Amino acid sequence: MQNGSGRLLAAEGVAEALAAKKYRTSVAGNADSFDYAASAVYYAPAFREPARKIAALLGPDATIGALAGPAKARGNEVVVIAGADFTGELAPPPPRETAPAAETVDTTSLVEPLREARKQVPGLAVMAPLKVASDSSVRIIRPYSINRTESGGPPAIKMVFEHGYREYWGISMTSMKNPPILEGETGSYTSGGRKYLTFYDGKNLQRLAFQSGGVTYWVSNTLNNDLSAKTIEEIAKSMRPLNRATLKKGRTDTAITVETEASTP
Repeated sequence: MQNGSGRLLAAEGVAEALAAKKYRTSVAGNADSFDYAASAVYYAPAFREPARKIAALLGPDATIGALAGPAKARGNEVVVIAGADFTGELAPPPPRETAPAAETVDTTSLVEPLREARKQVPGLAVMAPLKVASDSSVRIIRPYSINRTESGGPPAIKMVFEHGYREYWGISMTSMKNPPILEGETGSYTSGGRKYLTFYDGKNLQRLAFQSGGVTYWVSNTLNNDLSAKTIEEIAKSMRPLNRATLKKGRTDTAITVETEASTP
């Protein structure tokens, strides 16, 4: 706990209130400034959910964010900065929110275009999604090499989908080790034998990634975070190697428009 308001014993007050809720707490003096009008909660990788719950107890204006690297965390899972809005009492827990349902359709429309794209990236274990966000069409399927040199670089494929009108989400895959875009995950979970890495910005899931056979795959949200976390999760979980990319009996195969070299704004 750190004092971000300058009020006497502000950090101690937050620590005592959270300790009463069975949180393990310690006080670490003053924050970088006393200009925190609202309390702030920062979390180490994989501790976003506890930080979110603590922020809810500190009031409606409390913010959350990721700690900038292990050096900033200093072994802490969550760092709380007491702001000027802390009254000395915790807010009641908010009512449990129902997560938005997934909005997807089943489709095999990507299988054949990805078979063609695979010819340009030999050695890449390509997977096709068997679910995509409703009201989506494919605008780009781009096979390429990362950090291209004379001897080539790690192969990759990027797919760009238009969702509604001029909102774009994507699926990417590459055999590059540790793609920089996937640094700083906010959490992880295992489902169906895969370990998924989550990347949240506040309450919105921006990316969901998994690895298989030396290849990293990830689904990216639109810039306005139009896709719900459940939608992104269903898309990622539906991805299958091309030789096994078939729908289960009883599923309706929805044809979607597929372009491979269309322009996007």
